[in-house]
Amino acid sequence: MKKVWCLILAGVVLVFPGSEAGAQQSLGGEWQLDTTRSTDLDRALDLHAQNNGLRTYSSIPGGQPTPSGLPGSGGAAAVDLSTTGGADRARLAAEVRLLTYGSDMFEIVQTDTTVTFHPLNLAYDNVRLTTDGRKRDVEWSWELEGQLKAEWKGDRLKVERKTKDFQVTEQWSRDADNDLLVVEVEVKGRLFQKKLVLRRIYQRRP
Repeated sequence: MKKVWCLILAGVVLVFPGSEAGAQQSLGGEWQLDTTRSTDLDRALDLHAQNNGLRTYSSIPGGQPTPSGLPGSGGAAAVDLSTTGGADRARLAAEVRLLTYGSDMFEIVQTDTTVTFHPLNLAYDNVRLTTDGRKRDVEWSWELEGQLKAEWKGDRLKVERKTKDFQVTEQWSRDADNDLLVVEVEVKGRLFQKKLVLRRIYQRRP
């Protein structure tokens, strides 16, 4: 009987301290964007363009304009990408925005295997991530599809979204000392001469 109990206790020690769940950091709670300390996507893209960091759609293979409106625009007027750099910039912003989580206020509910974002306004849908590190096919709009992968890297939640033109990586972590939620965003792709880096800071809602 003593040998049996020793085996059981050893199993308990192995399961909890060494498990992946134990390495996770709690992201749960209600959060609100701190606009004064966060990077605005539009502003970052403008600066990137001024530094010659962007290519035009017409300069890449298969980059011809589509007859539809901007992805996710709900049937907005078509943009002529062949005429102005501004139109390229607008389409680029629209696609990158679909590939990043952009709600300014949300609640995070976390389990050992999932992280779910519940927006606290009507502008966004719930987003549930399965954090097993497996790639999944996703359709962000009727004309924008690709792959999504989410996994824990130590105490950071890493989320990757890929399309034929872009790879967006988000690193979600807690600044426990200041009770902040920090999101580091990195965007790479055929339309970028160099990667675009953003940082979003969220404060806990009272």
